[in-house]
Amino acid sequence: MFISNRDIKLEVLFDKKANCECLQWKFGYKDSKEAKEKYVRSKKSLLDGLLYPNNKAGERLAKKERAAAIVEFEKGYKYNEFSDLKETTFEEYAEIYLNYRSKGGDKVTANTLITYRTAFKKFEELNKIKMKDITLVRVESIAYSALNERSKVTTVKYYLKLLHCMFKRTYDKHKIIEPINLYEIKFKDEIKKAKEALTIEESEIVLEKFKTARNKQYYLLIYLALKCGMRIGEVLGLTWSNIDLENQTITIKTQFKNVGIEGSTKRFFAYSEILKTQHSVREIFISKKIVQALKEHKLITPPKPEVNILNEKREVISTEESLFTFTKPAATGTMVGEMLTEYGFPNISIHNLRHTFVTFAHQHGMDYDQIGSYVGDNPITVQKVYSHINGDGVKEIKRILEAYC
Repeated sequence: MFISNRDIKLEVLFDKKANCECLQWKFGYKDSKEAKEKYVRSKKSLLDGLLYPNNKAGERLAKKERAAAIVEFEKGYKYNEFSDLKETTFEEYAEIYLNYRSKGGDKVTANTLITYRTAFKKFEELNKIKMKDITLVRVESIAYSALNERSKVTTVKYYLKLLHCMFKRTYDKHKIIEPINLYEIKFKDEIKKAKEALTIEESEIVLEKFKTARNKQYYLLIYLALKCGMRIGEVLGLTWSNIDLENQTITIKTQFKNVGIEGSTKRFFAYSEILKTQHSVREIFISKKIVQALKEHKLITPPKPEVNILNEKREVISTEESLFTFTKPAATGTMVGEMLTEYGFPNISIHNLRHTFVTFAHQHGMDYDQIGSYVGDNPITVQKVYSHINGDGVKEIKRILEAYC
């Protein structure tokens, strides 16, 4: 808040007309434009009943009035504190906001910045409108138009979420707009679908389809997503140094993802040690069947090129031999989704194979704490019980996985 010295004491004045002492409230504020402290004080007469006698009852009433005056003052002053931004258009402020997100205290990745720009482009009808003139109705109209252009409801809602983040900062930090809650926008035609998963029989059909010569390059990718519940980026980010065939474990500590280039909107895919969450780094047990699948993959596929593993600063920290040569995770996921549709599973994506694993594991005895530790999901739950997933818990995981995989 720009209001300062809120706890300043009430001033004692002598009212000559009333011939007695009275109380006057005062508070200070920092004028950013003139870069100096200013004061607002009550200038009323005790005879008018607007100042208060110098006693405890008068002090209580004066403080109450002073608190209400501060609220009203802030409400009227907020458009002046950042007067240089008062006339800023949506397009201009979007650049200010993206610059803050890329270089500020909550610095985000280049990939996130690309997503923000995509969202803002969807609402480019707002570009020439001043931020202070943007209304909820106007944003809602653009959102509904996007749906008519066949954009998915989930996509539009996500863009609105990003837009809401910017509007919230515009109000909280710069005070140049009235609060706009974009979460109030509702979609009548929205259909909530449960996340779908394959049955055991359907899973076997999918694996058989991807064993064919045409699709064999995708087989191990599908197999690990289905039998280990790994994310596509985690599977594509595997190197042979992550795999211990003798002890039947896979250490998940790298991900193939867009690491971005600062100052550029172009995508740059690389092997990164930065995973989705801190709990995504984990070691998982794999069954003998998965070990065999990995051995066969290593035998029948040519040696993979060595790849650089990058840290958060995009510095090379190691060079290792990869399992796969796919260059774009999203394109790979799209291709797999198209194949699954062709094989009669139109609502199944490669990520739904992860859902399939979770569903099956729970149905066959794993509790959600064990599943969370295995798939690197539900950070709060995993953090709470992670230290207990050992001993009997680990044996139970191994028993279930050996039976299933």
